[in-house]
Amino acid sequence: MTSEPEVIKDKKHAKLSPSGAKRWMSCPGSIPLNAQLNPNNERRSSRFAAEGTVAHEIGDKCLSDKTRETKPSDFVFEQLVADGFAFRVTHEMVDAVEVYVDYVREQAEEHDATLEAEVWGSLEVLEVPGLTGGTTDALVINYDDKIIHVIDFKYGQGVAVDVIDNPQLMCYGLGAIIKLDQEGIDLSDWTVKLVIVQPRAFHPDGRIREWELPAQELGSWGVEVLKPAGLLANQHDAPFKATDEGCRFCDASGNCTELEKRTQELAVIDFDDIDDTEPENKFPPIPILTPEQKLNIMEHAGAIKAFIIAVENQIKIDMESGSKDYDNHLKLVRKVTRRKLDEDCADPDFSPLLDVLSEEQAFTKKVKGITVLEKELKKELGVKAGKEFLAEYIIKPEGAIVVAKLDDKRKAVEPSAKRDFTDMEDD
Repeated sequence: MTSEPEVIKDKKHAKLSPSGAKRWMSCPGSIPLNAQLNPNNERRSSRFAAEGTVAHEIGDKCLSDKTRETKPSDFVFEQLVADGFAFRVTHEMVDAVEVYVDYVREQAEEHDATLEAEVWGSLEVLEVPGLTGGTTDALVINYDDKIIHVIDFKYGQGVAVDVIDNPQLMCYGLGAIIKLDQEGIDLSDWTVKLVIVQPRAFHPDGRIREWELPAQELGSWGVEVLKPAGLLANQHDAPFKATDEGCRFCDASGNCTELEKRTQELAVIDFDDIDDTEPENKFPPIPILTPEQKLNIMEHAGAIKAFIIAVENQIKIDMESGSKDYDNHLKLVRKVTRRKLDEDCADPDFSPLLDVLSEEQAFTKKVKGITVLEKELKKELGVKAGKEFLAEYIIKPEGAIVVAKLDDKRKAVEPSAKRDFTDMEDD
């Protein structure tokens, strides 16, 4: 264990970054608004984002080792710092990174292909200001079968990311085919396989999701869709469009009049008319909303939540910067926290508790996760026998009923009234 934590260097970020492509392609106006609010292009991070950076760094270190001897488990309890946040690598993080590293290495070994980690793909050939390119987590190029594997590692567990028509990965893929084209390779019959590895978030398509499209089709998308969107985002009067996914991660959402207007329309209220002393001027009673109004609100619930969170975050930034505008209404406080042991004390190998207490007194044993057990059983019994052995002991509890859009891939559940009626018939 190193005495001084390693500080991860920040990577360059384009004005029109692939990671934000879904936002600025759907809402071009977010680019000039963000530039106005953040003229120095200062990058804001969060502890969740920084934790993802640490996980990516471990994956990069493993995949950059051409001997393939470096494993994610080698970094357990190592200390790393990203964006000013310090982390000690946990078994949970290692397990997630291992899923990603194993998949990438398997693609390279199975297809006898070249493997590169953290690959910069330039998009400057499109000649769009700010659209310089982006860094692909892993690029596996199979020259024999003419397949480009563009692999993106998502450590987050809050939002499961779809791979189909994902503009971030399409930008990365476009950067890869531009690179090969400039090397003189004929890509007319090549295929690009876009892959998202997201071990910690549930998705009906699994933790590893793949989508293929012809390289020529991706090239056409770059010229016909990406380039016009980028040029539009460079205009000072670029149009705004409030969307669930776009507004959720937009730094300017707390100052966006378009999102405020859209939120008021969806909530069927005028915020200026709310008066706690007059109940009739509060939010409309939910039961009297029409089905169309309720449906409209549900379809844009993400945008409404994003707006509320963004406003709160913007007020926090204003107050921490010295603003007096909220003095008679709001104050800054710290969240209530629970006591916890520091990382050294919680370390089962080096804890000072072991100087006084026995291991049984200080720590409890816990069965490892299914993913880890599958891997161990694979070593001991083989792939097929290992899966069959564990399958006998795996259960999947029935989930609670929630509302979802029609394009959700989960099977629809019968309404309770219909279920109750069917149960009565069976009796």
